[in-house]
Amino acid sequence: MSVIVVVKDGTRCCMACDSQASLNGNAAMLAAPKIVRSGELLIGADGTLSLISFARHVYPVDRPLVGESLARWVLNVYGPALRRWLDESKHLETRDGRTDFPGTALIARAGEFVHLDSAGNAAQLDSNFWAIGSASPEALGAMWQAERDSRSPEYTAYSGVQAAIALDPHCGGKITLEWTS
Repeated sequence: MSVIVVVKDGTRCCMACDSQASLNGNAAMLAAPKIVRSGELLIGADGTLSLISFARHVYPVDRPLVGESLARWVLNVYGPALRRWLDESKHLETRDGRTDFPGTALIARAGEFVHLDSAGNAAQLDSNFWAIGSASPEALGAMWQAERDSRSPEYTAYSGVQAAIALDPHCGGKITLEWTS
């Protein structure tokens, strides 16, 4: 289980996460990689950690991210590449032979971010912040309060992850914080 948060600040985004990974409800790893830098993108993923392995190799792709919105690029390039990878990953097949996204992701660059949900839909959100993972409700509450109190993006992101760790037994470990370029 995880929490990954993103906070928009003008022309940059700040992403933060916990480092605990759980297996069957038990802490399995306290240094799980959940945020990777891929070119100009920051990609934070919860769910199957193999999604992070994919994220490390998806950029640059056939069509680079130049002059188009992040949401359009994710839908037209990243999403289909992820779908092909999943279709070739037989260990992710469900009983009916389909492959589902093994989690959700936040993808950020400059001053924008996209939420890629478990159905493969990408949404560019109007909010200044968002969270994914098992403790996302706790993180969103803390980030709402921090933004309301006019706190910095770093403080807002950090407080979201800190609240998740304090309130969700499936989150824990070290807090990682990264900025887009």
